[in-house]
Amino acid sequence: MTGPTVADERALELRARGFDAPMEVAWRRNSLGLSILFFVLASIAVFATFGFFKLIDMPGAGYITAAVCLALAEGLIRTRRFFGTGVESALWLGGLFAFIFGLPGSGSEEVILLFATASAIAGWRVRNALFGGFACALTIGYFIAKNEHIVAVVAAIVVTLVAVAAVAREWRRPSTEALWMVLALVSMPVATLGGLRRIEAWWSIVFTLLAAALITIGLKLRSHTPLIAAAVNAVIAVAVLAAHDLLPFAVEWRLVTAGAALLAASALIARAMRERTTGIVATPEALTKADDDLQILATIAAQPHVEVQPATSEGGRFGGAGSTGEF
Repeated sequence: MTGPTVADERALELRARGFDAPMEVAWRRNSLGLSILFFVLASIAVFATFGFFKLIDMPGAGYITAAVCLALAEGLIRTRRFFGTGVESALWLGGLFAFIFGLPGSGSEEVILLFATASAIAGWRVRNALFGGFACALTIGYFIAKNEHIVAVVAAIVVTLVAVAAVAREWRRPSTEALWMVLALVSMPVATLGGLRRIEAWWSIVFTLLAAALITIGLKLRSHTPLIAAAVNAVIAVAVLAAHDLLPFAVEWRLVTAGAALLAASALIARAMRERTTGIVATPEALTKADDDLQILATIAAQPHVEVQPATSEGGRFGGAGSTGEF
């Protein structure tokens, strides 16, 4: 089997959220922390292998490293049922990167597109949304490397709008939905990273209008992704003005204005969510299955502890007139 079916992937997602869901095939998957750890360790092993082959001047070190990594990754996926462990993802991405590092030729901006393609291929194979977002970031970074900052910003706006429109649709695979979410959030920060002064100040108006449109879409679709993207674009709009020294007032008044704007936005959003029972609602939900138990334990722990002194008699054990026989 080349990978999880749609039913298996949905079952894995349900299990990650704490539900008991049956699977046709017992795929192995680690938690987020372990996946990151194994990804880092496997990546170190891949590039250590590539470095060793280069150290001994082995011909085709990149090709051999790529072949070994991809074969091992496919073996783990097809025979050991690895999916989301971090190991197979590192082998696929590291193997393709080693292949690119082994290519002859001098460095140029176009090599960024090769890395973007490798990230997209690896993300598609192991169903990793972060790899897809990294591929998009590298593609936008290519335009920045070519000093085409306006093209990068326009491309990021297009990607954001397309991704938000895709989020509105119901996808069968959770990994596909996660990919659109990542694309909606990473495109604009990458396009404006390090180039705020090279973007003219009037672009802040575009980012503000885009943020307003995303807020409207998020409330209409009852989706968190457009709302987060709206916050990102609003911050970018302010950052562009700050980069051109166009923000009025002193720093203290800016903070006061920002706080007032946040309070007004929260009031409007709370009013829009009033009496909603589905989608984005204002009713608090339980974060874990043990919320009630934790509240009981916290109540017990918060009880004041009063030390009671043992009562002592005023007189002695024997003798009269308050005298005692003990010394």
